[in-house]
Amino acid sequence: MRMRHAATAAREVTTAIAGGAGAAGTLGGITPRYGGGRRPDRDLVRLRRRWRRMSADGTARDENVFLTAGLRVLGHDARLVLGRETSPAEGDGRYITWVTVDGETLSTGLPVSVRYTPLVEIPESAGGPPDGVAGVDRRAAVSPGVAGAGRDRPVGPPR
Repeated sequence: MRMRHAATAAREVTTAIAGGAGAAGTLGGITPRYGGGRRPDRDLVRLRRRWRRMSADGTARDENVFLTAGLRVLGHDARLVLGRETSPAEGDGRYITWVTVDGETLSTGLPVSVRYTPLVEIPESAGGPPDGVAGVDRRAAVSPGVAGAGRDRPVGPPR
């Protein structure tokens, strides 16, 4: 039951963000319904299975928003991170998103700490953004060509 509730709430958040709601306020406004205590990697696997059954055409970014929201509902301190490929420093670098819980990357097997520079962490951790990261308010200025950039203004949770 808790996984079904988390998946439903996560789907609502993903839909709200795709519709133009800001990720920072929407993900930050999630109230955990369940206490943590369970292993976030196992919860992530269960949520990912539900995502794949629910969405045939979603992007990796949408999946990571869904996973972050679901993990937050389940009581984990999950963060959605947007990063840019470290090399090449000039020109077109790739942008990707990934999910972290307590600073550990869960949603990808890529060595993101080596190959990507975090630009935004949503919601920001209590201590502020990671070292050298501009923060949510500067996202549009950092990467206007990224899908969803500039829409992540603080808003309340979806109703």
